[in-house]
Amino acid sequence: MSFLNHPANAQPSLAMQLKRQLFLLSLALMVIFLVILHWGLNRLTQDVVLARLERQAANLISALVYQTEQQSWQLRTAGIDEIYHRVHSGAYYYIDSEQVQYSSRSLWDIQLTLDKMPLDQQTHYLDTRLQGQTWLVLQQGIQKHNTHFTIWVAEDISELKISIYILEIALVGVFLFVLAIQVSLQQKIILGAFARLTPLQNAITAQRMGETFDLPKNTPQEVTPLVEAIRQLLQTSSAQIKRSRMALGNLAHELKHPLQHLAHISQGLESKEQAQLLQAIYQELHYKIERELKRARIAGTPNPGQYFMPDQEILHIVNFLQMMRETPLDFTYQNLASQGKTQLPFDRDDMLELFGNLLDNAWRYAHQQVRLSWTLEAHQLQAQIEDDGEGVAAASLALLTQRGVRLDEQAGAGHGLGLSICQAIVESYQGELAFQASPLGGLQVNVRLPLP
Repeated sequence: MSFLNHPANAQPSLAMQLKRQLFLLSLALMVIFLVILHWGLNRLTQDVVLARLERQAANLISALVYQTEQQSWQLRTAGIDEIYHRVHSGAYYYIDSEQVQYSSRSLWDIQLTLDKMPLDQQTHYLDTRLQGQTWLVLQQGIQKHNTHFTIWVAEDISELKISIYILEIALVGVFLFVLAIQVSLQQKIILGAFARLTPLQNAITAQRMGETFDLPKNTPQEVTPLVEAIRQLLQTSSAQIKRSRMALGNLAHELKHPLQHLAHISQGLESKEQAQLLQAIYQELHYKIERELKRARIAGTPNPGQYFMPDQEILHIVNFLQMMRETPLDFTYQNLASQGKTQLPFDRDDMLELFGNLLDNAWRYAHQQVRLSWTLEAHQLQAQIEDDGEGVAAASLALLTQRGVRLDEQAGAGHGLGLSICQAIVESYQGELAFQASPLGGLQVNVRLPLP
């Protein structure tokens, strides 16, 4: 989506930031959920097994019978689960007292040493003494017929833990699959939301191309203030630039009459030195005013922000310059449309001022021929303006763009006025303006402008 394209030095894409943040949030929530699920499953497993161990302990307590005649204790195994009779079956018990000790056959050769459990107290813990098994142990102290017993029962929960682990792995896979679907849907939703800003981009592009434009009004509520700010900025800046440029032309036009009056006064002065000084001032001001008026006529109606259409605009400049000469020049122009371009992404008024100045200089000092050629590359535009005039001495080429320097005040020099403005325009686009001798015999001006 073009609205999300950024220059190399711009901040990262807002859409990418949103997608990354939503992905990290979803991932964090998934991890938190899995941690809670892991804790919950293990807790549930322990609770279920402990409940079973408590029932088994109650059965063992019931199976403890005191025989009055023999004055001894007996453990009746008839009511005890068969699993305790198989070696290392995963279910174990041990009963300890000062008089007797009973252990399940499943313990086989495992020797237990138990601490005496306080009366009516109960505890549970995990025991991993048998390799490959994890026992959940329940231990409690009871009293029966004035005899203190410690009841110890255990169950191997290794298989349950493996089952829980497999379940958790499966759930992780399911969550990752759901997360991938969620990210894909989020991307579509985000791009769809940003697509609602495309009319805004199209409107601004239309404005730059000189078309009638109107910023969209059905924008999302969150960006409506931004759209309104852009609307006011475009209208205000466009009006200000138009007023500024038109005022400059009007001012130059209005100053012509006072200057003519100044010239008339200089002719009537008795002092030759004062007359020459006033005449020099008049010539300087007259020259600059005429140049501003010529620039205004070349540029036409100010249209700040519009794209530059060289094949149309250059023809307009050339027609005007041809009318200013008694004998038209031979103008050679390479049509930019032949290179697949009808417009360039540069401000129209800037380009009219740039090429208007350069062509005006070439026209004033050419003998018979002026040539303009374009070279359009992937990332830059190059233009060459050449004339067959007297040219500029190699030692003076570096002075052409210095503000205030006029080489054309000297006979035969022929170039310089306005080139400092051209230099400023080119530099504002991070371009280059260079001068050299032309094969036609005059001056060749090379303009390089990086394409946005």
